[in-house]
Amino acid sequence: MRYRYEDLGDREFQQLIQALLAHSLGSTLQAMPIGKADGGRDALHGTSVYQVKFTIAPHKVKDPVTWLIDALDGETEKIIALVERGARTYYLITNIEGTGNLDTGTIDRLSQALAERSKAWSIEILPWWRETIDAQVSAAPNHLLRPFIRILPPDQILALTKLDGSPDARRRDRILLAYLRDRYAFDDPIRFGEVDLIGPTVDKLFVDVPVASREAGSAPYRLMEQLGAADVEEVGRKAGRGPGQWQTGASFLLLHPAWRGNALIVGGPGQGKTTLLQFVCQVYRSLHLDDGRYLRSAKGIQPHVVRVPFRVELREYGEWLTKVAKRRKKDPAASEALEEYLAWHVGEHSGRRFTTDDLAELLAEHPVLLALDGLDEVADLKTRERVAEQIGRTATRLAGPDFDVVIVVTTRPGASGAPEQLGPRFPHLLMQRLTKRLQLAYLRHWAEQSELDTAATDALRSQFIANLHLPHVAELASSPMQMAILLHLLQRRRILPEQRTELYADYVKVFFDRESPKEPIVDAHRKLVLALHRFLAWHLQSAAERGASSGGIPLADLRRLIGEFLTEYDETSPDLAALFTSVTSRVVCLVQRASGVIEFEVQPLREYFAASYLAERAQPRGRGTKDARLSELIKRPYWSNVLRFFVGMWSEAELKGLPTIVREVRAETPFDVLPLTGAVLLQLLRDQVYQGLTTVAVRGAVEAALEGPQCLLATDGLIDDTGEPVRLSQGPASQVVAYTRARLLKERVPALRDALAILLRTHDTLDAARQWWWSAEVRQPTMAWLRTAAHLGALSQLTTAEAEHVIACAEQEQGSGLRAVVLPLLIAANSDISSGPLIRLCLDDLADRYQFDSARSRNDQPERPLSELVRHAHPEHFYDHRRAGLRPGAARGATARQQRHRPIAGPTNCADIVAGLAAANQNGDWRAEDSWRQLFQVLTAAFGDSWLLREAIIATPDSISFLPSKPQIGAGATVNGVAAWLRQAGHHNADVGWWTRQRPPATDPLAARTWLCTLTLRAKAPVVAACIPTADELLSAMSPDHTASVLATVHRFCSQTAPRRLDLYAQLHSRSVRPSPIAALLLYEVAFDTTRPELARIVLDDLPAVLRLREDVTRLALELMGEHQSRPPKQSVFAGTRPFIPPGTLYPSHRLGTVTGGFARRVLASPEQWPVDIVGGAARILASALSSQPPLAEIAAADGWFDAD
Repeated sequence: MRYRYEDLGDREFQQLIQALLAHSLGSTLQAMPIGKADGGRDALHGTSVYQVKFTIAPHKVKDPVTWLIDALDGETEKIIALVERGARTYYLITNIEGTGNLDTGTIDRLSQALAERSKAWSIEILPWWRETIDAQVSAAPNHLLRPFIRILPPDQILALTKLDGSPDARRRDRILLAYLRDRYAFDDPIRFGEVDLIGPTVDKLFVDVPVASREAGSAPYRLMEQLGAADVEEVGRKAGRGPGQWQTGASFLLLHPAWRGNALIVGGPGQGKTTLLQFVCQVYRSLHLDDGRYLRSAKGIQPHVVRVPFRVELREYGEWLTKVAKRRKKDPAASEALEEYLAWHVGEHSGRRFTTDDLAELLAEHPVLLALDGLDEVADLKTRERVAEQIGRTATRLAGPDFDVVIVVTTRPGASGAPEQLGPRFPHLLMQRLTKRLQLAYLRHWAEQSELDTAATDALRSQFIANLHLPHVAELASSPMQMAILLHLLQRRRILPEQRTELYADYVKVFFDRESPKEPIVDAHRKLVLALHRFLAWHLQSAAERGASSGGIPLADLRRLIGEFLTEYDETSPDLAALFTSVTSRVVCLVQRASGVIEFEVQPLREYFAASYLAERAQPRGRGTKDARLSELIKRPYWSNVLRFFVGMWSEAELKGLPTIVREVRAETPFDVLPLTGAVLLQLLRDQVYQGLTTVAVRGAVEAALEGPQCLLATDGLIDDTGEPVRLSQGPASQVVAYTRARLLKERVPALRDALAILLRTHDTLDAARQWWWSAEVRQPTMAWLRTAAHLGALSQLTTAEAEHVIACAEQEQGSGLRAVVLPLLIAANSDISSGPLIRLCLDDLADRYQFDSARSRNDQPERPLSELVRHAHPEHFYDHRRAGLRPGAARGATARQQRHRPIAGPTNCADIVAGLAAANQNGDWRAEDSWRQLFQVLTAAFGDSWLLREAIIATPDSISFLPSKPQIGAGATVNGVAAWLRQAGHHNADVGWWTRQRPPATDPLAARTWLCTLTLRAKAPVVAACIPTADELLSAMSPDHTASVLATVHRFCSQTAPRRLDLYAQLHSRSVRPSPIAALLLYEVAFDTTRPELARIVLDDLPAVLRLREDVTRLALELMGEHQSRPPKQSVFAGTRPFIPPGTLYPSHRLGTVTGGFARRVLASPEQWPVDIVGGAARILASALSSQPPLAEIAAADGWFDAD
């Protein structure tokens, strides 16, 4: 029987194996923690060790035997250590299938390789292929399989969920099917069907809009990484972002069998959030209803987990909550729980009574998707917070092992209060703009639904592609809704709007032209009907903000509003009854829903007409002018889309005053620190409202948008809907270039300089930026100048004089007697330097103070010499060689002597050094001393006596012999001398006196690091405890880079080998020793689990001491913090840590506690001091405080915006 283990993902697969073992072996099984250090053991039973090796794509493993052996060899030292502790049997468990061909099949080949290792390591190694696990699963009882039900074939899932054949269960199933049929029919039509399409359904026009995750460690991020989704690192690097930000199609991700947990999907107006949830729910419903139409549009994804989908419009849930709140005054027992609403929802749309008890049984029996749409459409902010709170509570209640529930919430950017109420259980997925491929796919679908013939489709496609290079067309085509309107205008009227508001205005005109002949009253009174649309849009939008409605209006209220509207017109106006009859059927963009409520077909149309009403009725002077209205719109994020339409209706003269209005708003609290004002201007620039205006006008808007710390917020992704750094085009782009150039010449704050450089590189050409930055009037011999040059990518094709200038920059900034490090800047700039004096600096940096990426396989620009140099010199090679030296069997490949190359006489250029390193790293037998000697020769010739060479010596297996030499670790020591000292240190690992006598001077950082590293890795606990004061003294005297290099080496050694562990619990608990935070973090790497909490307490008590050292050290400290913190730290400890904490790092395991409004203001006032994650959280906290403002309608009434002249 075929079981789908890949649907579990790596962690749940390990849980399945542990459950199977516990069932067969009983309570004496010891299951190890998942996702944490386990010493090479996923489970233990007596002298047997069980280790799982899982791949989410077993079909992509070309040679399973090689894959498994490489994975096993990576555990070599851990296995040997386990054997020393009494392990006798080792089970290697995998979800890969074996093949049974005699001798040549993977089962026999692996058994032969394992037999060699069993003999060499003195432990029996037995494989469990997929077939063995299948047999275990087939024999497992139902109660064991229920938590892992998704691995089963559909018929077995059905049988397992239908075990309860009671009448009550059958009744629930009938109600569920009726509910699914009703919702299937309701969600089938596209929600924006006014563009001359013939009966479009969601699947006919659906394109899979991408979503991005920037929260490293979150479940979506991990799944995208495992699936090999599109790594947007190239985009991220150009924008100044860190690596490893992933994106993939939204429905592909949500429908993937391995998807787990919850998510908050953030997307702008018209980006397809509702359509996405409709489509995903329809796919699941089609499986329940045996309708394969949607599966054909699901990108080949066959959801093995057939979830029961509930799609809820949260504005309706918000209205329900309001009614319940009123009812609770009389009935305190009335429940606000989301489950209560879901039960009502099922009953309402199935025609049968359905209780919360029924829902509880359904949730226990079936995998479920809760698709909660439109959190931002709950306009009243207090109600929105209650809705988000109830969603969070539901997520908590349904998070146990008895349930398989996925909750997906959608919202627009800036939905105040939502992220904080939902909490870290809802990682953010940011909807991206349509790519060109998706735009053309949408065009093809649209043409098919419009029944265009081949010639017409080709003509439309050619016209679209021919204009796509125009910035305003590219922007208008960035979302599905705007694509639909744009294609409609291109095809029907050959209209090509120049900005977003014009797009909607042209569309409304076309739609009125089409509808007028159908309805006499519309034809005869077109202006009046348009005015009615504007009037109703204002009132519906205002009522939604107050929480008085969900955007619609009942018929009785509609009669009243129409009467109020017509009082402003004379007797020649049509009679009320005739106009009312027209409205209640359909008048252009107003439709009547099944419930009888009248509303606009889609929310952006309502917002367009509301903006039109505000613009048409603006007063020339007084408190109801356009300027005054804009000021109030800016302050209310709920009106942001109305604002965009509203400003799009302004004249050129009015637009020139826009920056002044924004600055006036920015002078008020809390808008003085919020990114809101800058976001408004940048969004309007992207909407092309400044199209055709003078350079001075555009420059004024750009300056107001980016002044002060706003430029940093723009590159942090806190302004753009997609979470990406701002990127403008054409005229605005040229003004960004002019502004950033001028400001870079005087800006002194490093983070703001970096942001300006990122913006300049994004908007200028590489050659122009380089030529300007290297000009005589701009060039300076400082590291600040050099850092900006790196951000601009201006460090390639350097002349001799330019290379000397780079050296002068590095030598100008001396810290701890050391020049500044330049290699990371050259690599970040994608520099092509390969020889000359500057290479010597790079070699020194690489050898002594370089921060190696923990993921060696990540290679941004492999064709660049410096990147190749770093890749081949990476210390992880040393540990690969160490493991290879412990492998049994004959040497594979040529011997070291056969491959030996003439040692490099000295550093010449990158190519020679890379060739030497590559040859040394490719030696075939790392059990041979010659292989290691060749490696040491190459490292010595290229880097001299350096920390890189010392780490290679430290990583060498004890079985490798060195030539006799005098033990020494001072600077300039030979390889054999260092190795002799390390051997001597091993012999004296219990001798405190020896370690005291061997203490090196603090003025010799190479010797001090060697002593510290060896003490940490080799000395026994009493010696370490006695030497802690000495270690602290040496660490305090080191430069940050040197300190970080010791921590990095120890971390690599411990993660790649099976180090001896230290028990310092008694000394630490009694406080007889008290290491510094840095020393505690160093010892944490080698400590037993009982000792680690004591060391963690020391680190957490003084976090600032370890958070501002170097990024890799900060990462280790944050991992410790996520593992051991018992209470949230003071957020003030993160002040000054921006350079060391990349975006997404503080999510999700670091509980940062409640952020107060005062702290949020402090962060946003100086965002350059704080990590991006904290800045973003502070912005959301302050934005949520905007709920205290009165609704816009109250301002309008108080200021007489619509009073009759």
